[in-house]
Amino acid sequence: MVEYLYEASWELGDELDAPRHARHLTADTLIAWGIDGFSDGAQLVVSELVTNALVHAQSCSRLMLRYNGESLWIGVRDDGVGDAVPRHDPELGGWGLRVVDSQSDDWGTDRHHDGGKTIWSEMSPPWMATTSAG
Repeated sequence: MVEYLYEASWELGDELDAPRHARHLTADTLIAWGIDGFSDGAQLVVSELVTNALVHAQSCSRLMLRYNGESLWIGVRDDGVGDAVPRHDPELGGWGLRVVDSQSDDWGTDRHHDGGKTIWSEMSPPWMATTSAG
């Protein structure tokens, strides 16, 4: 079981400004935790996941942030029953999960026995990112 140094959670409405509100909550929280180096990537992931909850699940969502001293875990729970699958046709949209994938070390979906799902992302701090020399 992973122990977290910090955890936060918020209920978000189904209003169109929920992604913006979630970005601000994320930025402010990461600053308070002293790990604002995650902020740009985390805000991007949060925005995409909350937008997906609004557009595809058509539900309110819960934003969750957890930090264990090494990595940041972001989760957005919604009431949707559909799968979170990246689309491969740019004309249909669907770039959101590709963005999540590009910012994350790992991501996935957890289904809940009482309905709904949590789409999550885990990311290392940007200063630990590996780059390939070429």
